[in-house]
Amino acid sequence: MTDLPSLPSEILISIARLLEDQQDRLALASCCRHFRALLLPEALASIELRSGCITSLSCLVQLLAHNPTLGAAVRSLSWDTDSCEHPQKLQFDHDLISATLAHLADTDEDLAKWRDDLQNRFENERSKSQEDAWWAILLTLVPNLERLGMRWEGPADRRAEIMRRALRHEKPFDSRPAFTRLEFVEIRRPNESPMILSDLLPFFKIPSVRTVLCDGIVDWAQDEQRGAIQELGRSSNVRDLALLASNSHTGFSSVILACARLETFLCANTMYAEQGKLWNPSAAWRALVAHKDTLKTIHVYNETAYGGSFGPEAKSFFGSMVNFSKLTKLRLDAINVLDWDVETRLAKNNLSDVLPPTIVFLEIYEFHECPNIEQLAEQLETTMRNVPSKLKYLGLSGFFCEPTWSGDPQNEQCLRPRIRAIAATLDAAAQATGVWFQLSTWSLDDPSPGWGVGIPPMSYRALVPGKSTPPTAELPAPNLIMRIMGLMMNLGSVLLNR
Repeated sequence: MTDLPSLPSEILISIARLLEDQQDRLALASCCRHFRALLLPEALASIELRSGCITSLSCLVQLLAHNPTLGAAVRSLSWDTDSCEHPQKLQFDHDLISATLAHLADTDEDLAKWRDDLQNRFENERSKSQEDAWWAILLTLVPNLERLGMRWEGPADRRAEIMRRALRHEKPFDSRPAFTRLEFVEIRRPNESPMILSDLLPFFKIPSVRTVLCDGIVDWAQDEQRGAIQELGRSSNVRDLALLASNSHTGFSSVILACARLETFLCANTMYAEQGKLWNPSAAWRALVAHKDTLKTIHVYNETAYGGSFGPEAKSFFGSMVNFSKLTKLRLDAINVLDWDVETRLAKNNLSDVLPPTIVFLEIYEFHECPNIEQLAEQLETTMRNVPSKLKYLGLSGFFCEPTWSGDPQNEQCLRPRIRAIAATLDAAAQATGVWFQLSTWSLDDPSPGWGVGIPPMSYRALVPGKSTPPTAELPAPNLIMRIMGLMMNLGSVLLNR
């Protein structure tokens, strides 16, 4: 039988690509010298770093600095929210780091400051400036990066400076292009400290970036910061923008208008204590109108636990999307779906004046906050029965259980009578028209509507008899074992024909 190292290179590479776990890929690449040369670039194509692990971060930086070919092989770079359990031990090759910093530092004083930050000489055990410095160097060593995921915690001056240099073609990017393949950017903040919107600007200026996904972004910009955003005009190529657990009184209109052709906009408002700004969903709509010919998905809702009680603007009508010619997926808070009269608690308009004929997926949050749930439910029933209609999914979420209910939350009897009657009516209309209808009741222990994609990730129940999976569900990925078996069968055929 043929030994594994003697297999054709393309077969070995295919096997390595099938290994989804990063540690498995690295273990295979470390089996022998031949495997290391052949498979290590493949093993490092996608890297996931443990949160706050300075050991793995410093080792990776020095590995890529020592072998630029490996850095060129990296396509995806992200961080895992799970913290490492091993003792933290900094890896620091003085000569290698000094040679690398020579391409970054402008003066000897700056070089010394870089070294101090990397070694954390004047800070506490887990300095954020130390992690920032190592990440900054790492960004200069991955020229072919396509996907970037980072946590942005505390000071990030080094990374911000590296991004500015990349855009200005300053060293170390004066002799080579920077981030020409970067398409996807995800930035998370692991604590309650938000990130200022203007810190995101460099990513919107990179021509290749198409998706920006962030959480904890606040638009509290001063005039000069807002001016820097507006200077972008509509030049950014970002098409998919998600701002989760974020806050802006202007609905992030400045960054919306900085994009040339938005296709997806997700915004989940969160109040940041006394510093937070009043939620203003209609301001977001006014900016999104500029993308009415390209937008396919809009999710705009308030995820703060105590509802939309920040002021009258939070309860205002979002806006009509009848002229949004490509919009298929929409998620809004119930209080923003229609233009409600404050005194009569009746809607001044109809869903036919709001929804485009292209809508396929409609999700309404905070349904219990609706000024008149019977009227909205009646209009939803009319929308489903409208012929022709492209609507395939209708989801309603909110606090629907009786406050005194202490039994099984999966029992239909836990629902308030009004909600139970509405659910039965909408379910009948859904079954008659082929629409998937789902009623999701939030847990009192976790009232947040989630991350803005799909169904809320807390306890919920579906009042849809005879159905098991929503139309949005994707088919599961092929079982890894079956894929390996198929590969080995192909391998056997290759060996027999040699």
